[in-house]
Amino acid sequence: MWRKWVRDLSGRTGLRGQIGLFLMQIGYLKYNLGNKVERHEQGSDWQHLLRTGLHQLPGPIITNGILFGIFWLLGAAWLYLLWIGALLTTFQFSTRVRSIAEHAMSEQPTDPLHNTRTTYANWLERMLFAPHHVNYHMEHHLLMTVPSYNLPRMHRLLLAKGFYDQYGMLELGYAAILRKAMEKKPPAALTGS
Repeated sequence: MWRKWVRDLSGRTGLRGQIGLFLMQIGYLKYNLGNKVERHEQGSDWQHLLRTGLHQLPGPIITNGILFGIFWLLGAAWLYLLWIGALLTTFQFSTRVRSIAEHAMSEQPTDPLHNTRTTYANWLERMLFAPHHVNYHMEHHLLMTVPSYNLPRMHRLLLAKGFYDQYGMLELGYAAILRKAMEKKPPAALTGS
């Protein structure tokens, strides 16, 4: 866990992610949900890469140019570097912590009613990891059309109906989850025991 956090906070994870995103946007790599890197069949054809890049890249380039321009006009162009630094470091760390809290360490990882966790968050945890009530993650998965400001209310309704007695996972804070994640032992098959 510590090794992954060091990679996140040093920018290695973020830089690899941005390079991968760039390679997807120019059509060299395929996007997939399986965390497996796959090349497009025509990925080595430089004309395809150029055409795809010219089609996909203007939006992100223009958006970042506008953001830099606003900072420059305000006399604080250095803030753009802060934006990039946060994207490459603390954003990656926060995303990893949130992913652990939402879905990691479940006993039934393929069952959607048993592999998603709601985490109670204090004000600091809400600011760092759970803006817009994303800590009510089970509620979000059950009914994705519920507006984020109504997720706490939905949580109270589910508690009153006894939902968490049978389904889902509840945790009392992000620190408690991280302690569990760092204590978790790998399966015997991986340790050779």
